[in-house]
Amino acid sequence: MKIIFEVAEEHKIPVSIIAATNMSKLSDVEEIEMVYLESGISAVIEKGVISPILGMEKVKVVACGVAMKERNITQDDLVPGVVSVPASFVEIARKQSEGWIYLNL
Repeated sequence: MKIIFEVAEEHKIPVSIIAATNMSKLSDVEEIEMVYLESGISAVIEKGVISPILGMEKVKVVACGVAMKERNITQDDLVPGVVSVPASFVEIARKQSEGWIYLNL
């Protein structure tokens, strides 16, 4: 199974780390994509915050380009290992159309 998480609120960042960590340990989970947007975008600019899940084999960490633009965050501001997409809602819709399970934290 493939899971995409939406993390739109800063106060939900800690639970997103726990969720990604626990879900990545499940044998039937193939891939996890953590999409940080709105106030949750702060997770991807502070290495200490996101470092527990960066580099996990099954986990991809994604920053929303719209949230980045709204907050004047550049690709250079992102923690190494974080990728950006132009718009999180397009990324999530695309993944859902490909059969990914969508979870909103």
